[in-house]
Order: sequence, then structure tokens, then C-alpha cells
Amino acid sequence: MYTGADFSVFAFSADTTTAAQQSATADLAIAKAQVENAKATLEQRQATLDSARIDLERTYIRSPIDGVVIERTVEAGQTVAASMTAPKLFTIAQDLAHVQIDAQVDEADIGQVASDNLVTFTVDAYPDVTFKGNVEQIRLAPIALNNVVTYTVVIAADNPLGRLLPGMTANVEIVTGEHKDVVVVPNEVLRFQPRGPAQAALARDAWSTGAVLASTGDRGARLLQRLKEQLELGEEEVGQIRAALEAEFAAIKNAGPPGAGAAQEDMREQARMRIAKVLRAVLTPEKYKKYEEMARQRPGGRRRATLWTYEDGAFWPHEVRLGLADGSVTEVVEGLAEGAQVVVHVREAAP
Repeated sequence: MYTGADFSVFAFSADTTTAAQQSATADLAIAKAQVENAKATLEQRQATLDSARIDLERTYIRSPIDGVVIERTVEAGQTVAASMTAPKLFTIAQDLAHVQIDAQVDEADIGQVASDNLVTFTVDAYPDVTFKGNVEQIRLAPIALNNVVTYTVVIAADNPLGRLLPGMTANVEIVTGEHKDVVVVPNEVLRFQPRGPAQAALARDAWSTGAVLASTGDRGARLLQRLKEQLELGEEEVGQIRAALEAEFAAIKNAGPPGAGAAQEDMREQARMRIAKVLRAVLTPEKYKKYEEMARQRPGGRRRATLWTYEDGAFWPHEVRLGLADGSVTEVVEGLAEGAQVVVHVREAAP
């Protein structure tokens, strides 16, 4: 039988043991937390190490392409920081065996340029050498400078010998059309008009119907022959159309020599309308429709001009149709015979 004193001692001993157990459990939890914290710290340090290794690798800046360094804007060891825009370190040409020319073409001429047009150009470093290329792209964004609008035409050219260097200025000529074995005249001929003393030398019948027909290479007769063959016209139809052609050239005669102003063009337009009216009245609807198709198929965009020759002491006009032109000569499609001597300018003889 236990006494009161003995029971108290046992109870005190049990409380101490429970408190020690709880303290040991808390110490174990703290130790586990410290282990987890150590693991987290280790992972953090590992991440910091990985970031440092990445930064170390990025200290070596490598080019994304193989090529030739044209320009270098930094030095070895220089700090490079990229903020909103990436800094420019090097300018690299991938392949100098092929070069690109950015040519500025005026808006008045851009309509004649097309992809794959042949291009010839020179550079100041080799003035006697003509290089060749092709139009690769026509950029649509206009460039306006001092009220002059131009468009960028990208030209690709081969550079096998490496003579063409970046930044060179190229003098470009784009071939928009090419005709061989044609009659050409100097561009100065198109600006000549007999004025002043030269008017006294005009042929007396220079603007008669027969003279105009002759000066244009019998253009009316050729037109009549073409209509007869392609529309299968009869003799009566041919006669009526011939009368209309004579009326046309009579209108040209009444219009006077070049320089008569807008009235001359009005008369010529009226003559053309008169021919269409006669053809509509003479031809059947089927033939007239075929004539309209012939008219639409004629080369468009060709200009007309009047050239002058000096024959037998007098100036004779030649109404011609012009074709391709460059900076020095212009093609004459019809109206002037090969070998004809045209007047460029008149100089008054010294007394």
C-alpha cells in the first residue's frame, strides 16, 4: 500500500518525462525545419551558380552567321548593356560574292520598272567597267525628300572578284525595254521647230495632203492596206475609206505647221473621229467590231512628234510615232525612213 508521499514522487516523475518528450519532439521539428531550410538555401545557391555560369557564357558574344566583319563599334573588355534596344557591336557581310544595290527611282519612272529587269551600273572606282544585275524587288514605301518622291529598287548583282565594296555609289541604268535593228534619232531632233529666219525656208507645199502622206511614209496607204487585208474589204468599201483618209490629211493641212497650239490637236482629233464615223457607216457591225479590236491591240503609250528634214533647200515635216527612248536617242517606230537626215538645229550663216 502506497503512502501519500510515494504517490506524489511518482506523479512528479511522470510530468518531467512528458515535458522532456515534448521538448525532444520540438527539437526534432526544429532540426527538420533547419534541414529543409538548408536544402532551400542549397537550391538557391545552385540557382545563383547556374545564373553566374550563364552570365559567364554570355560574356562571349558570337555572330549568328559566318561572314566578313565590315565595321566594329566596340573594343575587347568593353561593357555592353542592352536596355530598350540592342547595342550595335559589329556589321557583318555574309557573302561579298553577291551584293545588293538600293537604287532610288523617281516616281515618274517607277512605272516602267519591273522585277527581273536587266540592270547595268558603274562605280567610281572602276569607271571603265560595266557591271550587270537584275531588279529583285520594288519597295512600296515612298521616300519624300525636298518634295521629290522616290522608291527604293533592290538590285542583286554578282561580285565574284570582290571589286564591289559596301558603301560604293553606283550609277545605275535599268533596261525597261529593248528593240534591235530600229531607226533612232537624237533627242535634240524632237525639240527643233523652224522659227525666225528658218520659217522662210519651209517647203511651199509642205502641209499639202500629198506631202503629208509622203512625209509619213504613206501612212494612210498602209492603214488602208491593213484594213483591206484584215477586214476583207471590197472595192467600194476601200474607196469610201480612202475618201475618209484624204479628209483626215486635209484637216491636218488646215491645222497648219507645228506650233499652231491646241487648235491643231483638235483638228487632228476631229479627223480621227471622222474616220471612225465613216468606218461605222461603211462597215458591217461585225467588221467594225473587228476594227475596234485591231485598234485596241495597237501598241499603246507611244508618242507622236514632228521631225524636220532639209531637202532641196526647204524644210519638210515628218509626222512620226516614237517608241523607246534613253538619255540620248529615241526610237522612231514609223514615219521616217532609215538614213534620213533630220534637222537638229539651224545656225544663221555669218555675213
